[in-house]
Amino acid sequence: MPPSRGAAPVGDAVRAEATGRPNGRGASAGVAAAALRLSRRRSRLADALRALPLLVLLALAAPHGAGAQPLRPTDEAAQQPEFFGFRARLQAALARHDVAALREVLHPDIKNSFGGDDGLAGFEATWRPDDPASAVWETLAGVLALGGGFAPDGSFVAPYVFSHWPEEVDAFGHLAVVGSAVQVRAAPHADAPPLASLDYVIVEAGAAQPDDESWRAVRLPDGRAGFVDRRDLRSPIDHRAAFSRIDGRWQMTLFLAGD
Repeated sequence: MPPSRGAAPVGDAVRAEATGRPNGRGASAGVAAAALRLSRRRSRLADALRALPLLVLLALAAPHGAGAQPLRPTDEAAQQPEFFGFRARLQAALARHDVAALREVLHPDIKNSFGGDDGLAGFEATWRPDDPASAVWETLAGVLALGGGFAPDGSFVAPYVFSHWPEEVDAFGHLAVVGSAVQVRAAPHADAPPLASLDYVIVEAGAAQPDDESWRAVRLPDGRAGFVDRRDLRSPIDHRAAFSRIDGRWQMTLFLAGD
């Protein structure tokens, strides 16, 4: 049955109920206001939904190593052009396994360890540079590739992991991450789920090391244990070298590991 002539349409009655406005002259304005408020709510909801994936991605990508102390790569060699050139020539000699060039830079009293076997004879016994399988070439090249810094006495100490290691951090219980976007994984293999991505920071060494020696166990600042490819880590007490300018030329006065 159609409504009586004086009755308001059902739609107007519903809109009046929703807006709290009487039917009649104010009804159109009330409906418009309600529609505007609804549109604004929908717009805010749409914005929130669009932002949600970004927030999720940020949460997943957030470095769980946040809070770890940074240790950025440092190389001060260019501060002294003479040393910079000397180091470049030494690096070239190491690349071609030039035994004569290596021996030429050794100081007669070079310190080789903490066991008292210093000097040229101790260096030869330790590294056997005449042996094609000698590890001296790769080890010393790796040290020099990681920069370093000048000590107060003017000597250059490499790598930066040793020369710039913070004194307040236990060197025996921590490791330096020597790369960017280094993955910490839940297990010691490349297919394990990633736990965190780290950039040039110091991490605590894990207590138990895996059977696979190509991985190292670490502990993140949030307490979680994980594993990192050994090539992306370096101990501050690993091999390091020191060079001093003596008798008018640069000489290697120390090449050792440990403490």
